[in-house]
Amino acid sequence: MNYPQAHSRKDAQARLREAAGKALSVTENPTMNFARKQAALGPLEEEMTHWEQEMTSWEIVESKKRAFDGAGGREAMGADHSGGYNVPAVDAYGHPVPQLRRAPNLIPDPEQMRELYEAASSQRALRIQIKSPSSDAGNVTAGQLPAQLYPGITGMGHEPVRILDHIPTTSMQGAPSIEFISHTSTTGTAGMVAAGAQKPEATITTTQVVLTAKKLAVYALENMETLADFPAFQQYLTAELSHLVIDQENTQVLTGDGTGQNLLGLLNWSGIITRAYGTATETQGLDTIDLAIADLRTGPAFTEPDTVIIHPATWSKLRRVKDSQGRYLLNPDPTAAEANTLWGVPVLATTSIATGTAVVANLAAAAVGFVREGISIQTSNAHNDAFRLNQIAYVVEERLQLGVSRPAGIVKVTGL
Repeated sequence: MNYPQAHSRKDAQARLREAAGKALSVTENPTMNFARKQAALGPLEEEMTHWEQEMTSWEIVESKKRAFDGAGGREAMGADHSGGYNVPAVDAYGHPVPQLRRAPNLIPDPEQMRELYEAASSQRALRIQIKSPSSDAGNVTAGQLPAQLYPGITGMGHEPVRILDHIPTTSMQGAPSIEFISHTSTTGTAGMVAAGAQKPEATITTTQVVLTAKKLAVYALENMETLADFPAFQQYLTAELSHLVIDQENTQVLTGDGTGQNLLGLLNWSGIITRAYGTATETQGLDTIDLAIADLRTGPAFTEPDTVIIHPATWSKLRRVKDSQGRYLLNPDPTAAEANTLWGVPVLATTSIATGTAVVANLAAAAVGFVREGISIQTSNAHNDAFRLNQIAYVVEERLQLGVSRPAGIVKVTGL
């Protein structure tokens, strides 16, 4: 995307802050899922990179201007008081040589003094950046050049699939808990009734479910020097902590046991259907998946599945099943949509589920994710001795719950 050029360094800085504010609003938006946030943050990160480059360009221009401003006299040019001039810009090898410059002003300017006064009056913390001596200290020789951070950071890999993105979600507004009624069984049925005869009775059994939002969080401490020297690391750090939260969220949504602060995961809700390979007449794991689909259609839920959640290794095992002549039973066009479906049902391959286990479910009808607070990122130096040790604490957290209103819409398949 083409962006306009900044008119000055301050203009570029203002536009950078505006883009950063938009990005922060996206990360804190509880109504957006992870995929939507990623899609929205991509262009904003590109825009922020553009304005950072604009700021760098203007800083170079301003640095050269200061050098030209001081080039009018012998002192500014580096007179050595003996009649000569220290004028060479480079040595015999083409390396920059030190040039004399006026020492920078290290006294806070009037605007910074006003900020200090207001901060002291209101008893709030404040950090101001006084002009850095290195900005006007002139060139340095090649041997004094600091090491540069190679662009980009080689990070750790994470499971790319977020289970909650495939479950309907809603916000928990007004209260930290949610309550709903789940219809579990019915005794009796309707019947034909003669005139004056007694009508048949039906008893509907329900269960009252109350769910309280649970917090999922992680924090990390980082030295301020690291963040100052490698600005890109801050973005990487917050992204890495967010990935850790989502990794644990996936585990909780699938296999949480409901004790303590744990969620009750899809595989542990009372009332879900279970099916193990080998308990019927099936000879392949593919047969067991098809029987699970039939369980949903003919069982209490009377529904069709919309998702098969399975470990990539187990999914690979099913795809490699062959007949007696060595031909694959599943042989779809790898470029077609059918390559990621099983019996016509979309497959969600994730390492968050154990090998040999699968979930065949209608997630749209069976489950709901309740979000009290979406994933948020907080920073502070008020953690223990962080201020004294020049450290910043980063906290990434969310509050959520998982509700399964139709447990019979979920089949847990084992032994694959």
